[in-house]
Amino acid sequence: MQASDKSHIIKKMTRLLTSVTVPLARASILWLVGEYVEKVPKLAPDVLRKMAKTFADEEDIVKLQVLNLAAKAWIVNNKKITLLVPYILAQAKYDLNYDIRDRERFIRKVLCPNSDNPSPLEKYAKKFFMTSKPPPNLR
Repeated sequence: MQASDKSHIIKKMTRLLTSVTVPLARASILWLVGEYVEKVPKLAPDVLRKMAKTFADEEDIVKLQVLNLAAKAWIVNNKKITLLVPYILAQAKYDLNYDIRDRERFIRKVLCPNSDNPSPLEKYAKKFFMTSKPPPNLR
């Protein structure tokens, strides 16, 4: 599959994000955008913006994927989302689920978006969040 085919499919899937209500399907679309965030760098900030509006009302699986997408989008192009990622992290900081709070704390410590002193883990952020994975074996 060509890279342009993947970006075309991802764009179509993100258009469906507003109409899809099943949490696992929403999380899968967010995972897809996050996995190929380098191929669709202009799409990720828009998806994050839409998800930031509904973050508090989403299911936990969707919130975790929003946090993952925020971290990956920050690594790829943090200039477009300088206010958006801290906003999402602030919402996650006070979530009822401790997994979401823990993920927020981890992302904040690694990426450190609001601090003047860089995190010692910041140089490993790409390895933490954007490691290449083998394609699934269908046999």
